[in-house]
Amino acid sequence: MRIDPAQWAMRTNDEAQRQAQHAMVEAAAAWRQQSCWRDVAAGIRVFGEGAGLAQCPALVTLFAPDGAGQKLARAFVKHFLTVLAREPLAQVPSRYAANGSVMTLMLAASGRATLSLVLFDGARLADVPLPSLPDLPKGNDGN
Repeated sequence: MRIDPAQWAMRTNDEAQRQAQHAMVEAAAAWRQQSCWRDVAAGIRVFGEGAGLAQCPALVTLFAPDGAGQKLARAFVKHFLTVLAREPLAQVPSRYAANGSVMTLMLAASGRATLSLVLFDGARLADVPLPSLPDLPKGNDGN
């Protein structure tokens, strides 16, 4: 097995990892100051407090046919990929999950609301078996 020298070095000195993560934390702070994000973040806060979607125009625009949501997603990815290109040991400071066919990356959370990027790998998702229910014996359906 080949272990990258930079990763091997972290066994005894994690300074490179700490510097990489510091760069990512600074990138996250810079992202939160982007005008395209500030309005969306404010909308998530209001929506998370119980407001209707109609009271959150920045969120409504994310679902508009003009592609505003895609533009925001591209801006987010480009912003953090720039840092990862310089600091490949860094981790984007967002919750994420992946199961091989569906990947999610949480952009924001407030109250009961979250905003996430979700990627579906259609080819791999097609290979996942459809859910099924067990056959129940007669009489267990409440009738």
